[in-house]
This record gives sequence, structure tokens and C-alpha cells, in this order.
Amino acid sequence: RILTSRGQGTLQGLVGHQRQKRSSTDQNFAVSFAMRVVIMLALVGLAMPAYGDVAQCTKDMEAMIQSPEALAVFAHWGTPPAGLTDLYWLGDFDGCKAMHPLHYCLLTRPVRPPGYPYEVPLKYGMCVPASCKADDGSLLHSLNGVEADVIELIKNKMHIPLPFNGTDLESGSSIACADPSEMVPGAVATITLCAVLGFFVFVSTMVDAWAAARKGWADLQRKAADSSNISVNGGSDDEPMLFSVVPGDAGARNKPEGVARRLLASFSLWRNLPKFLNTAKNAQNIDCLNGVRVLSMMWVVLAHSYLWLLQTGLANPTIAQTWGERFSFQIVSNGFFSVDSFFYMSGFLVTYGIIKSLNRMSKFPYVKYVVHRYLRLTPTYGFCLLVYYWLGRYIGEGPNFSTYQYPPHKCGDYWWTNMLYIQNFYPYAPGLDMCMGWSWYLAIDMQLFIIAPLLVIPLYKYKWKGTLLLSFVFIACLASTFAISYTNHLRGNFLAGLFGEAPRKGAGDYASLIYIKPYTRAAPYLVGIVTAFAVVSARNKRAEGTWRPLALWQVIAGHITALLLLFAAQFGLSGELHAGGLSADVSQVGDSFYITFSRMCWGIALGWLTYACDCGYTGVVGRFLEGSVFSPLARLTYTAYLIHPVILDTVYGSEKMAPYMDDQLQIVRYFGLICIVYMAATCITLGVEFPVGQVEKVLLGGGKK
Repeated sequence: RILTSRGQGTLQGLVGHQRQKRSSTDQNFAVSFAMRVVIMLALVGLAMPAYGDVAQCTKDMEAMIQSPEALAVFAHWGTPPAGLTDLYWLGDFDGCKAMHPLHYCLLTRPVRPPGYPYEVPLKYGMCVPASCKADDGSLLHSLNGVEADVIELIKNKMHIPLPFNGTDLESGSSIACADPSEMVPGAVATITLCAVLGFFVFVSTMVDAWAAARKGWADLQRKAADSSNISVNGGSDDEPMLFSVVPGDAGARNKPEGVARRLLASFSLWRNLPKFLNTAKNAQNIDCLNGVRVLSMMWVVLAHSYLWLLQTGLANPTIAQTWGERFSFQIVSNGFFSVDSFFYMSGFLVTYGIIKSLNRMSKFPYVKYVVHRYLRLTPTYGFCLLVYYWLGRYIGEGPNFSTYQYPPHKCGDYWWTNMLYIQNFYPYAPGLDMCMGWSWYLAIDMQLFIIAPLLVIPLYKYKWKGTLLLSFVFIACLASTFAISYTNHLRGNFLAGLFGEAPRKGAGDYASLIYIKPYTRAAPYLVGIVTAFAVVSARNKRAEGTWRPLALWQVIAGHITALLLLFAAQFGLSGELHAGGLSADVSQVGDSFYITFSRMCWGIALGWLTYACDCGYTGVVGRFLEGSVFSPLARLTYTAYLIHPVILDTVYGSEKMAPYMDDQLQIVRYFGLICIVYMAATCITLGVEFPVGQVEKVLLGGGKK
């Protein structure tokens, strides 16, 4: 009321006004105003902390208001903009941080402005005494009436038609304070682990350098080159994100090294860098998959960079309403096809490896097959989980980053589900995040990996019976996907999920029902199995001299069909999104049909690309995808996937102001993120993934090389 009568449009305007007029009357007014508004706003989740002394908080708040610095403190609070396009009233984070012993807190609550088809978060920054702690909702219900006064003040003065009142603040609201995170035992243990790994890398590299000085650089360089004879298409690991890093016959022409020496040498940069940078071609590999792997990983980062930007909040959020109308934005909204590329490659590589094993032995070593995969994936996965859970809170600072300072309880309670690769089934439920929410891919991939031999071996040994079994599984997966999407009224365009609103009445949760379940994501994996048999058959015929190349018209028809399938999957529902929300032009049957068959079409297109590359039908496209530059980058795919969300959390969470969204700025953000992600992935690959792979080989192989 006082703000309205005095005519000060913003809090900063009031501060400037008070600095110009120092009369006692104006000073009394300023203190009176500050006491009314600060107390009123401070009560929004802070005057009654969840932990700490309530009386001390109240006492410190009163002292702050009565101090000569009250107006300076209040100037750091968030203020509403001139219109309703910006709902991120973050205030001055750095200014509040400099005013010890105050700290910065951020209130977040969902609102639905006029004309919006979905809810968006309203964020409000406050600078309060450090004794006032934050709570995520246990006491917010007592503040509803107070917040109603705040809303009414904003409406009357700023003429902003906020479409909510002061009730139900507790529902969906949260408060987080940017307090320095205390060093907890888990963080100390993780830092110690990083230091130990770094120590082994340093010592091992120095030992090799000392050996080089004694025996000569040429001999050690030759040994390193020998050890660089590795697969660049997954090798025995059969994993599109993972590479075999087991050295070749290193040291066969030298004095054998003992187990202890080989274990230490596993960490040597001198030996691991040649493996990492190796660009040698191998006739047994499908080299074009390197390019597919790298481009798919970069596509994942692109889609997630937009998703994280939306979650952080935009200074111009209304632009998000028009994104769906842009044809090109389907590359982002349908970015999940990048993961389907990995599922396809995993199915292909798993099958290719199993066929090679069956050609060498009559009995497939299933237990060794599963154990080897688990040991190759899990240590690096566990290391990244430790970094995310224990160290993520220390590597950023900003208004939004305060929400990351509170570690996700799912990791503390259910980390073991990640280590067992079952987190996509337990304890995940709609509205609840799993530990490392992006790790659902690893769970599905491991589950399909375990099942794959049960489909591949019958197809290898009993052609028609195996074909019937694979066909039955394929049809069952497609039928279940259609039934789930139809009965749960799901939209075909995944963009609906980005805004958190069910686009149809009674619609289920797309993520828990479709996105993270193996039976609904298996189609491209199964296509990869079929493609591997086709490629092996073609190679065998070429070796036997019975190969008949495809006619030119067949090759052209294959290319055109693959492009049409890619186009239909990627852009098939581009007209379903409009600025006012999701249109109803597509029927439920059409949406369910798209959800069911789009991933299969994507896999078939990649299957043709793989087959055409191996047969030499891809021309300049194949030569590009087989480029040597992709080989080292492809070795970073697994660790880049694991660590990139931690980088996005840090970068976007540390934004001191609501970011402005336009194409040019996002291009700059994206390429900066790509560089940071791949630098971090390089450190983890050379410090953890490569050493773990070689340690596993030494320990399981036993004896001397």
C-alpha cells in the first residue's frame, strides 16, 4: 500500500529516491516501508525455518530491518519486471553474497500466466540473515495469507494480472538457500579417490618415462604402438558407447612384465594416449559407426542443452511457445532418436561379437559375457555417480545452483539400483526422479544385452526357428508399445513432456510408460540384430567369391527409402505443435502408431546405412563418417554421456541472471558446452575408463603377458 501511494515503481527506484533525499521524514518512511515489506516477504518460507532457531531468525530479521543498511539489503531482493514475460525475479546474487552474514534464498512456485497452456515456475530471490534456514514445504502452508498481500501489491501497482492467489502455496513450492556446502565424509572420500587415481596416473607415467630414458625412446615407443592395436568399434565389449582398451601383444618381443608392473602400467598416459589417439583402420570394423556415434552424442548434448535451459528459466519465456511451430525445432524436440541410434548400434555390435565368438567355439560363454560387460561398464559409471552425488554441489554457484546443493535423496537411498541396472523399474515412478536421471539408457542397454544371446544364438544355429523367435519378440514389443500408448492417451510428440502438462485428458506419464522401458525401446535394438546377420552374410559371401553387388537402381532405392524413413520419424509430427499449445489434429490412433513405429523406422534407416557403408555404397557420406577425426572422439562417448548432465547443471545453475534465448546465443552456449563436456570426458577416459579396462584384463587373464 505504501509503495502504491508513494509511486515508486521498483525497489531499486525507492533506493535511489532515498539516497537523494536524506530528510528525517523520508528516512522514517524508508524504515517503515522496509519493515512492512521485508517482514512480509521474509516470512515466505524463512521466518520459521525447518532446522535452526526460529527465535534467532526472527531476532536477526528485526535487527536487519532496523539497521542503517536495510535499504541496501532490500535492493538485492528480486523485483517484478514491467510485464509478465519474465517470471524470474532473481535479484542480485553477488550483491547479497557480499553482505555477510546474510545469504541468498530462492523461492520457486508454479504458476500459469494468461494464455499459457502449461505451468511455469515463478522464482523470487531474497537476501536474509544466515540464521533463517530453508525448507522445501513443511511450513509453507502457514504463509498463504501473507503471500496474498504480496500478490495484491504487485497487481495494484505493476498492473500484472497474475493468475493465482495466495492460497495453496505449499503445493509445488520450494525454497533453497545458497549456503556454502559443508565438506561431508562422502565428498572427502570422492576427492581422495580422485587424488589416488591421479597419483597412479602420475607415477605410472613417470615410471614409463624413466624406463624410456634407460632403454631408449624407440623401444618404448614401439611397445606403446604395439599396445595401440585396439578395436575402434566396440571390440569384445559390444557397446556403442564403450571401446575395448585391452592392449594387443605388447611386450611380446620384450622381456615379459609381471602382474604388478602391468597393473601399474594400466594407468600410464604414455601407453594410454596412443590408444586414445589411434586412428588406424581395421578391415573387421564398420568404421562409419564412429561418425554415427559421435554425431549422436553431440545431438544428445544439443537436446539436453535446450531442456536444461527451459528448466533454468528464460528471460523471454514466451519464445518457447513459438518453438513448436518451427520445422527445424523438431531436431531438438525429437532428440530422443539420438539415443535410439545407440540402441541400434548396441544391438548390431552385440550380435556381431556373439557371431564371431560362435565361429570360434561351439559353446558360448554366457556367464563370462555378462561379467565382462558389468566389470567394463560399472567402475566408470560408479565413479561418475560419486562425482555427481558428492561433488556436484561444490562446483557451481548462483541463484539456481542452490537447488543443486541439496543432493538428490534418490542417490543416497537407491544408488544400488543403478549398480544393478534396474533403476528404470525400481524405485522410479511418475513425478519421482531416479538417481542420475539420464542413466535409464544404461539400464535398458544392460537389460537388452543380457537378453540378446537368447535371440542371437537360436538365430545363428537354427535359422528358421530363430527367425520365428525373433519375429515373435519384435511383434510383441511393437504391440505392447501401441497398447500402452493408446490406453494411456499419450501424444506422439515428446515435446509435450518438456512442459510437464498432460496434453490429453487422463494421459499417463510418457517417461515411465514408454521412454525408459526396454520393451518399448527395443525396436531399433532388434533391427541392429538383424542388420548384423545381414552384414556378416555379405562379408562371408565376399570372402567366398559368391557376392553379387546390388544394381544401381537398388542402391538408389535403398538410399531414398532410408531418407524417407528418417524424415518421417524426425519430422512426422511437426505440425502437431502450435504457439497456443498442442493441436488436436492427430488422432490417438495416429499418435500411437507414430510412437510404435517411428523408432523402428529410425533403426531400419541406420541399418541400411551400416550395410551400405560395409558394401561401399555410401560415397562421400561414408567417407565423412569414416573420417579419422571421429576415432578419438568416439572413444569419449561413454564418459561424455555420463558426465555431460553434471556439466549442464553447473553451467546453467551458475547463471546469475535469467538467460535470454535466441538462436545465436544458443549456438555459442552449445559449442562451449561441447568443448567442456569432451574435455571432462577425456580426463575420465584416461584416468578411469582405460585403466579399468586394462586392470580387468590383467586380473582376469592372470600370469604374465
